[in-house]
Amino acid sequence: MKIVNSVLILIGILTGILFINYIMIFGINIDRLFISVFFNEYLLKNLPGEIVGIFVTAVIIDNIMSRKERAKREKLKKIALNSLREPLKRQAQILYGLGKSAMESFDLDDNIYMFNSQTFFDIIKFVDFTSNATIVPKISWNEYFFSEFLLFKEHLLRTLDIYLSCFEPEVIQGIESIIGLHLDYLKNVKVQKIFEMRSNLFLFKDFVNSYCLLLKFYNENSKEEIVLEDIKIQYDMLKIFLDNNLKYSA
Repeated sequence: MKIVNSVLILIGILTGILFINYIMIFGINIDRLFISVFFNEYLLKNLPGEIVGIFVTAVIIDNIMSRKERAKREKLKKIALNSLREPLKRQAQILYGLGKSAMESFDLDDNIYMFNSQTFFDIIKFVDFTSNATIVPKISWNEYFFSEFLLFKEHLLRTLDIYLSCFEPEVIQGIESIIGLHLDYLKNVKVQKIFEMRSNLFLFKDFVNSYCLLLKFYNENSKEEIVLEDIKIQYDMLKIFLDNNLKYSA
């Protein structure tokens, strides 16, 4: 855009010069001596060099400004990604825990994006949301999942308000999809297997789809990827801790 503006300025300068020479040629009462000496003998003689100089200067300034803007944008993008890391990782831990709660043999074949698969959605139907979540202190999956979902939405809303310009349109659309979901109303549903209902499962699929899109964007643009191996290790450590506490309390 800056280069275009510079070119337009050059066109304006050329137009002015041509207009002045037009006046001189057709004898309109202006100081002919000034025009003939300055414009014909000096300016027109050096005009090509002046134009090239102006254009090169404009291009250099434009490149410098563009580099600074890109650097600033990349810095903001890095900050935005860092702010997303823990909330995204926490959601992965919750989704993995849900899968394990439904079926102890649950696995994703080391592919964290398999949360957005029919296999996962088929398993998730068997989660008993009245049972205790894999978390300390002990609370039900119903309270834990939907409370965390609200916190996740709030975090995304703040991130979008501050770093909107750092994200690609499809990522913004994914974030807005999550913000616009109302899964939290299920917190008050007194049903053990909430996602057996097709309408509830449909909402959950929308959430997981948008979450995986955002997670993929993070992993592709961050040096610290969120990988399933880390999620599994943390789950196993927490499970051992909870099992030991259960033994001691018994």
